[in-house]
Amino acid sequence: MGNCQAIDAAALVIQHPDGKLERMYWPVTASEVMKTNPGHYVSLIIPLPNSDSDHDDKTVVRFTRVKLLRPTDTLVLGRAYRLVTTQEVMKVIRAKKHAKLKKLSQSGLSEDLCMNMEKQSTNSEIESRKFVDEKNDKDVRRDRHGQKSIGGRSKSWRPSLQSISESVKVDSLIGKKNIVGLYFSASWCGPCQMFTPNLMEIYDELKELGKFEIVLITHDEDENSFNEYFSKMPWLAIPFSDSDTHKKLNKLFNVNGIPQLTILDQNGNVLTNEGVEIIIEHGADGYPFTREHIEKLIEQKGRNQSLQSLLVSTSIDYVIKKEFVAELEGGTVGLYFMDVTNEKCIAFNSKLVEVYMELKEEGEIFEIVMIPVVHDDDETLFWNALKDHPWFSLAPNDSRSYKLVDYFKIYDYPTIVVIGPDGKTLHSNIVDAIQEHGSRAYPFTPEKFEELEELKKAKQELETLLVSKDSDFVIQNDGVKIPILNLAGKTILLYFSANSCPPCRAFLPILIKAYEEINIVDGPLEVIFISSDKDKESFNEYFAKMPWLAVPFGDERKKSLSRLFKVWGIPMVVAIGPNGKVVTTEVGQLITRHGAEAYPFTAERLKEIEEETKSKIEEGWPMEVKYESHEHALVLTKRQIFECDGCDEEGHEWSYYCEECDFDLHVKCALGHEDNDDDDKGEEGKNDLAEFEDGEIIVKTVTVISTRRGI
Repeated sequence: MGNCQAIDAAALVIQHPDGKLERMYWPVTASEVMKTNPGHYVSLIIPLPNSDSDHDDKTVVRFTRVKLLRPTDTLVLGRAYRLVTTQEVMKVIRAKKHAKLKKLSQSGLSEDLCMNMEKQSTNSEIESRKFVDEKNDKDVRRDRHGQKSIGGRSKSWRPSLQSISESVKVDSLIGKKNIVGLYFSASWCGPCQMFTPNLMEIYDELKELGKFEIVLITHDEDENSFNEYFSKMPWLAIPFSDSDTHKKLNKLFNVNGIPQLTILDQNGNVLTNEGVEIIIEHGADGYPFTREHIEKLIEQKGRNQSLQSLLVSTSIDYVIKKEFVAELEGGTVGLYFMDVTNEKCIAFNSKLVEVYMELKEEGEIFEIVMIPVVHDDDETLFWNALKDHPWFSLAPNDSRSYKLVDYFKIYDYPTIVVIGPDGKTLHSNIVDAIQEHGSRAYPFTPEKFEELEELKKAKQELETLLVSKDSDFVIQNDGVKIPILNLAGKTILLYFSANSCPPCRAFLPILIKAYEEINIVDGPLEVIFISSDKDKESFNEYFAKMPWLAVPFGDERKKSLSRLFKVWGIPMVVAIGPNGKVVTTEVGQLITRHGAEAYPFTAERLKEIEEETKSKIEEGWPMEVKYESHEHALVLTKRQIFECDGCDEEGHEWSYYCEECDFDLHVKCALGHEDNDDDDKGEEGKNDLAEFEDGEIIVKTVTVISTRRGI
């Protein structure tokens, strides 16, 4: 143990974003590490001890905090460090900005001040005053290149701030109609050091247009650091000694983290505070940095994306296994970013192979192109791993890999970006979806993920409704158990009934008929029988006649469900929608009135049925008929429920009715035909109750008095 501890203490550990650990056995500066890992800066992992009441004799250590190092800081032996990307830093900076604004607004600051900070001082103006005159401009620029360090305040540059408008006066820039970038930065800041060379390159490119200038506002803590940092820059700066102006500008433009590049238009209005992000994302193409221009760039970038633009370079137009990129077009393609040494990637590979093969067996047009991250000494691992993968891949260290990592902002592995048949991005990462849903997540569209989310919610609703302790299943009438969660996504009817109940026995054939018709035409529909029988023998006898599922006899869920739905009489049927929520408790009445047409029992469906009935009335139901055995005319009337005096059967909704005598007649009995069966009768709808002579309907026992249409 002592030797192992000595070895650990004699080394420092650097954790890479992909999970790889690098050990070094000598102190090294952060700048050296940053040079060998472009796009990253170094942070110190600070262990925070957390005493647990269950572990009084020891301390559990959790790494919950990191501290950003300056490039001049030294990494010491015995400590752990982590590489962090510039993008991650930007996310943190933006989050801090929003948090500070929220805190300020909650602390009682005036609405106007909070609005000003949120809008990043969009009404601020840069007004007249010279930074440098033509003569001193040459001297200052000569100083920046190392011939002379900048000391105190320059006599030729005297910035001033108006106490009311809080705007910097720089008439030399305004007079030239320049777009001005205010660059808040510091020499000790790792992200600043990485971003500044990029900004210098863009500045030189835009400077040729003569319409772009940058002003450095330093966050350095001493003048020597400022001078050394500024000497490498080709633009202007506010002198280090002018701390009042620094403070004013930082407050005015709400600078909560650096680097920040605030870009002002020719009139001094703020175009954006996201200049750093725009430069990184779009480079010089971001000029003139207006919102409309950036939105246009983003739209154009997405519009021009295709599989060819992503995977074809000037010299290579194929992937490993010699599949040409053009042959992959028209299908769904997953770009699989992975590290052959990453344990998460290795563990995920088997699941991805399973899903890929399932989709292939189902005939789906889906391909995977692996974008590998391979270190120089890991190429053998890559080629060995590729033998077990049924998909395509780019080669190790292929320049297209780096382009794609940058294009899609890949920060973690594994990541699968899905490209649709049109060449556009469908999803930025489906790894979690594949692990949770497998091949059911295909074709990885927003609609499919919305469907899966609804299914997940439905399972949770069903679990709450129908699962109790260990009772998480229902049974078939052969005794086979069916898990409740297998029913998620279906419409479910809870059928409260009993063998001893005559109305229940009368209703059962009606429900069976509707159940079978719905599952043939619409579906999927499931019914769960919840018995009120007194003994198991009666339950078994009744359940044997049913083609659906049941809660086992004597199950405690029967009581809780009866209380929940206030079941005071049977039969009663409750509809549960595909989302697991209750649709209606009046399914029995709906099926009695409308049969399978009532499915899926929603209010919208009932409204449709009502409109369909109105349409039939308008198409030819007469308002009045004369029945030979009744002395008064019968008027078409909407009735809830009645007994037909013609056939002695129950009727619903529409009746030919005599209010004086309380006499009802079914529409089918009055008109001599079923509502929906005209097309099936043959010979112009001829049936047993009607005859046709010379194009006129002569209804046996009924005389039509009025054929006026309408209700």
